[in-house]
Amino acid sequence: MSKKAVDNSKLTFKKVAIGESFWLTGIQFVKKSSRTAYRFGMPHRFEYFKNDCVCFDNRMASIVYESINKGTFL
Repeated sequence: MSKKAVDNSKLTFKKVAIGESFWLTGIQFVKKSSRTAYRFGMPHRFEYFKNDCVCFDNRMASIVYESINKGTFL
């Protein structure tokens, strides 16, 4: 996957609509509110996110970005 493709898949947590899914560090999340999201399939366990947190619309882009940046975006 090219760097341009990764950049095109990048968005912030704030831009994800409530109820929509996104990817972070290879894990799929579903946005629950303006500050929280849960791991797909586990709606009872949620995590808090900053609005400027970098996330992605596909799994591969999140994995490539993490390997390039070594987790500096969490």
